[in-house]
Amino acid sequence: MRERKDDLVERNFFFAQFSENKDVAMKEYERFVKGRMGQGHREDFYEEVVQRQILRPLQMESTGVRVSTSMLRRLATGHNI
Repeated sequence: MRERKDDLVERNFFFAQFSENKDVAMKEYERFVKGRMGQGHREDFYEEVVQRQILRPLQMESTGVRVSTSMLRRLATGHNI
């Protein structure tokens, strides 16, 4: 697999998230994608995946894809420099 200049993510880094072994990583990624086929059309799919796979493992309970009312109350006020 050759890297292209317009690739958004470096492929070796991406597949390394599934396994250090490239062949195993590609099979794990394929299994991951097949297990999620059709779910991407649900409106809440992205938010659910981010919560389950990123935010919860990092114990980021006050972070989300959508801004809740409680988040708005705690939102820091920006300033101009």
